[in-house]
Amino acid sequence: MEANKASVTAELMARNRAAEHLLVPAGQRICNDSYAHHFISTEGRRNLNSPLRRTIRRLVFRFLYPGVYNTIIARVRFLDDRVQACLAAGLEQLVILGAGYDTRAYRLNGLAERVQVFEVDHPATQAVKKAKLKEIFNPVPGHVHHVPVELERDNLAEQLKKAGYDPNQKTFFIMEGLVMYLPPPFVDKILGFIREQSGAGSAVAFDYLPPSMVDGTVKAREGRSMMKAVRKWGEPFKFGLNVNDAAGFMRLRGFKDIMNVHAPELKHTIFKGNPRGEDISGIFGLMFAVVDSR
Repeated sequence: MEANKASVTAELMARNRAAEHLLVPAGQRICNDSYAHHFISTEGRRNLNSPLRRTIRRLVFRFLYPGVYNTIIARVRFLDDRVQACLAAGLEQLVILGAGYDTRAYRLNGLAERVQVFEVDHPATQAVKKAKLKEIFNPVPGHVHHVPVELERDNLAEQLKKAGYDPNQKTFFIMEGLVMYLPPPFVDKILGFIREQSGAGSAVAFDYLPPSMVDGTVKAREGRSMMKAVRKWGEPFKFGLNVNDAAGFMRLRGFKDIMNVHAPELKHTIFKGNPRGEDISGIFGLMFAVVDSR
């Protein structure tokens, strides 16, 4: 992303969560985020509030990005569910890398009482988020620590420890919508940090895209549209992973108990027969893995 400029994709993801919360009846929502709308621009709110604009946007989105909205919403739910499972297993720390406008620290039950949360992100995006949080909360919850880091330049371990991160505690690392924007050596570096500097039973979860989204050979319409858009925003894709190779990729890097999910599988788990689940993009994969401490 451009220096001193908040991430465009961070707001787009918040807009999707806000649309799910504000426009879908409670019993039909895949995820719930009552805070997301605070991180949307004035133009974004106009689009949400206008039935005509919503209809036009929905039609354009379905044509250019078929299946992407439902996949992104299902991704949020998948990661929310992993947080809750980790909480039940004795989670002590949550590290959200590339946090953007993530609101899990404030909306998921049990975190504020039991877990220290570290939100790691580019300083420009984080500055916008912190200003918004001050508008929402008074005071801002004390269990959240904001860690300004440029992942391709700064020392992640050093900055986390300065913020109070304890490498001996059981930690869950989330990288939602992140690894595809990082060069492969930095993905390896982050996974190495997680493996070497987290407590027993620590885990990581992230979503990923295929290598064809990096080299430009992707055939899926939504893939071509996404690739064109992120390049325009100055946030091109840099890392890709094939779904059939992902489990082996993680085992080679010291992880076990691997849950490797191809997005269309979410039709039968998260959507559970809901007709919306038929519209899922096949280019996404989701990963959850535990550090192998043997």
